[in-house]
Amino acid sequence: SGGGVPVDMRRALDLYGRACDGDQFGGCNNFAMMYEHGEGTPLNMSKVVSFYQKSCCLGAYNACTSYGYMFEKGYGVARDLGKAVQLYEKGCSGGNAQGGSNMGGMY
Repeated sequence: SGGGVPVDMRRALDLYGRACDGDQFGGCNNFAMMYEHGEGTPLNMSKVVSFYQKSCCLGAYNACTSYGYMFEKGYGVARDLGKAVQLYEKGCSGGNAQGGSNMGGMY
């Protein structure tokens, strides 16, 4: 967002990547989002899936919900509604209300 420094999406991508390499779940989640939206890098759904998965495994419940959405819609992965529900449940159980909402929409 350029809070106090000039906006530099490539620099942000690099820093989020370093944070993710250090197993910081917020960095992994933001890294995935940048690839998902093509910010500072070309869109890359395989990286999006990989980094949402890592972030979810590290405990970012909002990433579990995003990862579930990938399975619900078949973005970057084969569509798997059962896997989507499992990930939404994990997100919801961890306090991510969107996970509960997405899961409710599946029923």
